[in-house]
Amino acid sequence: MCYQYSFTPSLEPGADQCTLNQLRAQDIKTISMYYMGWCGGPWASLETTGFGGEPFYLGDFEPDGDVDLVDFTMFAQRWLDSDCDLCGGIDLDCDSEVGLEDLFMFVENWLIGK
Repeated sequence: MCYQYSFTPSLEPGADQCTLNQLRAQDIKTISMYYMGWCGGPWASLETTGFGGEPFYLGDFEPDGDVDLVDFTMFAQRWLDSDCDLCGGIDLDCDSEVGLEDLFMFVENWLIGK
């Protein structure tokens, strides 16, 4: 008896952007569970699949592999939005508003990438 379950969080309806950002930062695209139960008893394995070495930068909202003026423009359009769930992914600290903490997190990656 052998089972394999695969889960791709980014394809799940309602997956929150903060969790997706954390998984992406850890290079986790897919989570797979393997279960085999025969002969000497059950055996299970948990594996993750990455993004193939593509870099991830928090604040790369478009995403094109860097954090630049285009990303800042997207950020500025949501500046001081509140009660907006994740504000289209711009709410980096996941507190339902775009404010100073989000700006601090954004500038940590400013001009990083390509």
